[in-house]
Amino acid sequence: MRQRSELAVRILSGTAIAVPCLLAIHAGGIWLAAIASLAAALLSTEWRRLTAPGSSWSHWAFGACCALAPWASLQGEWYAVLGLAGVAALLGWAGGSLVALVWSALGALAAGVAPAALVLLRDGPDGLGLVSWVVAVVIASDVGAYAMGRAVGGPKLAPRISPGKTWSGSLGGLVTAGVAGTLVGSQFTLLTPVPLLLLSLAAGVTAQAGDLGASALKRRAGVKDSGHLIPGHGGVIDRFDSLVAVTLAVALAAWLVGIAPSVR
Repeated sequence: MRQRSELAVRILSGTAIAVPCLLAIHAGGIWLAAIASLAAALLSTEWRRLTAPGSSWSHWAFGACCALAPWASLQGEWYAVLGLAGVAALLGWAGGSLVALVWSALGALAAGVAPAALVLLRDGPDGLGLVSWVVAVVIASDVGAYAMGRAVGGPKLAPRISPGKTWSGSLGGLVTAGVAGTLVGSQFTLLTPVPLLLLSLAAGVTAQAGDLGASALKRRAGVKDSGHLIPGHGGVIDRFDSLVAVTLAVALAAWLVGIAPSVR
């Protein structure tokens, strides 16, 4: 009974988040930038809480730079996004150790560049289809891994990092990511089915890597969840870790192959 109650809470809160986010993706423009900016502010807050506990002006400045990044990308100012991320990394570091600089730079990527990249991808060629594919792969990977892991269990995937994750869950997540990515990508005629399947599987691996990365971050901080904002899920990092990883990977790939929007 308790598990059913927890699952119901998880579904309800997940739906409450998904609906406005999906509507914003469909609308694009300032609507997506606004959602991405809010996500950036929340991600940056949790990141600083996990990597540099305490409160100071640099925490607020770090969050402000990250939150501004999606608005810069809305204007096509990609170099401004990178500049804001660089400033955020330095502000988060604030003269600390080299390790602190690394964590601050990673936080600027996750909380600043990733939300901005999502806005930029949406405004590019086949933007709605591409972002819809990204979201479909991430959701399918998370749901498939959760369901299969719960149903089958078995050997642990990375017990030192995340004791709850299993190989069966990982396989289930890859299968659902491959299927969902192929179906959604085909609807938008992004590519033919075979390349779509291969890319969807690769994105599924990336999504799981992002999830494991967030687990490692939380283990380092000695906490189970990144926060308590989302009932049944934990924090914003807990919910969006996979999306952050896949968005960054897809944005980099789009830039390398020359299909990203032109930047100024």
